[in-house]
Amino acid sequence: MRYLAFSEGGRKVFDDRMKSILNSDFHLHVLHLGLNNFSITAYMKTSMFVSLDVYDINGNLIHEVFYGKLNIGPSNFVFDASSLIAGTYFVQIRTSHGAWTEKILVW
Repeated sequence: MRYLAFSEGGRKVFDDRMKSILNSDFHLHVLHLGLNNFSITAYMKTSMFVSLDVYDINGNLIHEVFYGKLNIGPSNFVFDASSLIAGTYFVQIRTSHGAWTEKILVW
């Protein structure tokens, strides 16, 4: 679930995902650091209370990464998934304005 921004004929073109990021009050970026460690960055346009959680493929809550107020700008977290079995998981940030979900693969 990556988004791309590129130049086409001197003007910027964004895919649908980038447009939704630019129009939202928050978004989430997850980067695999290797050995089942993930860097999670939540970008906030306004300060708000959030819940940042990891769910399994069946929607079961696996780990609460953060619950509280995030300020404007990026907030960084590291999630150690080494105790999880191999599979697909979802990192989700929830606010009163909605939710943003990213898929991660653990092996």
